Amino acid sequence: MTTAAGAKRRPKLKYRLVQPGDGPKLTELYQSVFNVYKSPEYWHWKYYQNPAGEPGMYVAVDQDTEKIIGEIGSIPVWIRVKGKDLLAAQGCDIVVAPAYQRGTPFFRLEKLAHAFNIDRGKHFEYAISIKLTYKIFTQRLGFKGVSPVRRLVKALNPTPYIARKLKLPFLSQPLGWIGKELIRGWDWLREIHKVKLAVVQADNFDDRFERLFNRVADNYGVMIIRDVKYLNWRYNLHPQEKYTTLALEGADGELRGYAICVINNTDVCRGRIVDLVIDPRDREGMRAILAGVLEYFYSRGVEVAAAWLLEHVSHVKVFREFGFTFKETPHDLMCRPINEETAPIKYLSCPGNWYFTMGDSDYF
Repeated sequence: MTTAAGAKRRPKLKYRLVQPGDGPKLTELYQSVFNVYKSPEYWHWKYYQNPAGEPGMYVAVDQDTEKIIGEIGSIPVWIRVKGKDLLAAQGCDIVVAPAYQRGTPFFRLEKLAHAFNIDRGKHFEYAISIKLTYKIFTQRLGFKGVSPVRRLVKALNPTPYIARKLKLPFLSQPLGWIGKELIRGWDWLREIHKVKLAVVQADNFDDRFERLFNRVADNYGVMIIRDVKYLNWRYNLHPQEKYTTLALEGADGELRGYAICVINNTDVCRGRIVDLVIDPRDREGMRAILAGVLEYFYSRGVEVAAAWLLEHVSHVKVFREFGFTFKETPHDLMCRPINEETAPIKYLSCPGNWYFTMGDSDYF
């Protein structure tokens, strides 16, 4: 924007809470900044169908163009902390259009969002950040790092990697096919054939999932509450992703555990284990679930399997037995206390207290 004299002037910005009709403008903003398409239906699902309550998302609007040029805030989530159910705020959707990044929009939005969480009685805030925002949030805004986020990765089909190395398509495909069959055969000989239990696909979440969560949560200090309302909203109602739930049932019909998976076929066909819930002492059940997930991925042409788990979680040992290795990601888990009495920062910032999966972020 320029004045009559031709000098640039600072745009007039209006700051307000997100509104139900903002979906198309948010879609435009994210596509222009990140080249990622999030439909208007996605924003409605994320902000207005969440069973935990209203969003604390603030937007900055250019008053000349009426475009949304920035957004920062959080969505509410119920978390069990030391055996008590607390309402927390999950930070998400941090974006400011490049032309507006000079000045104060980022900090104005963040201040408003934080005040909202205090006013609504949230006990603490947490987020998964990238390295740049991690420095800002931990050095200037009172957040404390919990843990770097590392992913467990296993190649199921080496064809894409061979293609990048050889750059000879006529050789990459046959060599990749041989490699894929060798990996699958080795998995079967080494681990999968030892598993005597079978997983089944679950189409709906019922009370058994809630009872399983209540049994498992006692083993962890900080864990998102996976009740039926949350699971249905997070996975069954998602407007852009199709998730598959693979469940392990006991002889009495109760759930021993489950994994929720999603397959995304972009440059590489990736299979992600976005959630995983099972008693950490049930090693036999954990092996059965992971074997079932790998068979599901193999049958659908997945080339790379991945999951997020913090390294102290006992499930990691089983992942390693099945050939998964840890790789770095650009993400960190961080938190900021609001109520020190119910959610002390010393407790929240200890990674050994957390149970955290991909689905506990808003990335997948």
